Amino acid sequence: MWYIFFAAAAIAADQWLKIWVSANIEYGAFREWIPGIVGLTNVHNYGAAFSIFNGVDAMRWIFVVVAFAVSAAAIWAMATKKIEDRTLRWIVSAMIAGAIGNAIDRMIHGYVIDMFELQFMRFAVFNIADCFITCGYAALCIYFIFTIVKEKRKEKEKDDDC
Repeated sequence: MWYIFFAAAAIAADQWLKIWVSANIEYGAFREWIPGIVGLTNVHNYGAAFSIFNGVDAMRWIFVVVAFAVSAAAIWAMATKKIEDRTLRWIVSAMIAGAIGNAIDRMIHGYVIDMFELQFMRFAVFNIADCFITCGYAALCIYFIFTIVKEKRKEKEKDDDC
């Protein structure tokens, strides 16, 4: 149950900030937020990560369908206890929140509103939903690495006992 509240709060925070940025920062303008580290800007991403598929309008709806289909499958997997591990549930919830947050933008605007611009390095402008997706995937990789290592240890201990 807490996973739903977490995902809903993440989606709400993402959408609120996108609305605030759209209302308070002119398109293409930049505002320093944490000096030398990150600023806020208002840019529109018509593609996917790093603007790949930018300008391919058909991709907009493919991204929306995939985001909702994968999110629905993940929610089903958690509801039917196919995903039982608590850590994995939090990770999946973060990824769902990010996917739905960006899908909402694509449905409403036809693009994703991005706003965080790193000042200390050249990097893509991103949003809260992107953070949840990226951190979720990184956490998922780490989770599976530790799971594999744990299973290998169990196998080794089992072999050593024989």
